[in-house]
Amino acid sequence: MRAVSVGNSQPICRGCLASDIREAHARHRQRALIDACGVDPLFMRFNRWEMLRGCEEYLLAAEAVRTCAEGDSLAMLTGKVGRGKSQSMATAVLQSCYDGRQARLVPANSLVDELKARYKDKHGDSAHDWLQKWLRPHLLAIDDVHRLKHEKPNTMMRFEWLLDRRCTSYRPTILAGNLASDEISRVLGAPIADRINGGGGEIEFLDWPSFRGRDQDDDLEWGLSESGVS
Repeated sequence: MRAVSVGNSQPICRGCLASDIREAHARHRQRALIDACGVDPLFMRFNRWEMLRGCEEYLLAAEAVRTCAEGDSLAMLTGKVGRGKSQSMATAVLQSCYDGRQARLVPANSLVDELKARYKDKHGDSAHDWLQKWLRPHLLAIDDVHRLKHEKPNTMMRFEWLLDRRCTSYRPTILAGNLASDEISRVLGAPIADRINGGGGEIEFLDWPSFRGRDQDDDLEWGLSESGVS
């Protein structure tokens, strides 16, 4: 590879310079993707899969989330509050950004509120614009879907429309909610439940102690039972 000199400095390898420029562009893209991904700073600390710790059951659930995030189907995370669903989705989104792919984490009520706000705007094809916006991310993680249980059928129809389009476009989508298995169909509707069952399925976050108010560096690690049995 030919080298060039600048003034009295040492020769600069053009190939090395090009490699440095590519790396700088990649870092800039990663930063831009992370800034736009919607992950709360609270969850940014554990931004790669290998950083998660906890009991074996939790790590198995997190690995199942990773498999879905790297796939092309729809999955649903269920379980009580504080069991690590949001952190697992946040890690999936951040890892996708580090890999150079656009990913978004959004609360379900924010997603549908945006849709309803667009319908109040009579200019343009509002529903189509909303659909295109949320089809764009490679990975879409939608949190707190249990909050949709009081939404009107018209809104849920469009929510289902988005999930269907993402499935047929082979883009991974992960839902999470404080729901039991038998509540998925009642809250989200039978068509979405069928999509989940035919895709990535349900990933259950079990009744290990809540992660809320804990730190992964504490002596009592995430996911350890209070009796000391992991």
